[in-house]
Amino acid sequence: MKNYLDERLKFFIKSILNINIESDILFIKDSNFKYIYANEIFCNLFNINAADIIGKGDEVFIFDKKVLKKCFESDKATYEKDFIIHEENVFNQRYEVLKLKINLGERGEGILCFAKLGGSSKLWNFFYKFLLLVNI
Repeated sequence: MKNYLDERLKFFIKSILNINIESDILFIKDSNFKYIYANEIFCNLFNINAADIIGKGDEVFIFDKKVLKKCFESDKATYEKDFIIHEENVFNQRYEVLKLKINLGERGEGILCFAKLGGSSKLWNFFYKFLLLVNI
């Protein structure tokens, strides 16, 4: 599997977005909303192995139909709007979530998702204003 997290992207994630890929959730989906990358934190949260979800969708490990619908709508909105910022509750924990539409090279476009436990609304609000300013 190609490593989608090159050193420049890791620097951007850590320095600009204040995301720690060792402690915050990070995953990448392709244009069909199938996982192509999920970090260890994401996998531990859902008690799954990355190898078991690569190339598959949320329905492999999310069995609640309402939650599945919410995930699909969130992914679809990201594709339509280029990014979304919102809060999600997972296992009674509040996460600040940022999803971005990204270029996956030969694989077309996809979705890069970050989630911080508890989060920092000020950080996400700053990023939202930045995206609007640069008209992404």
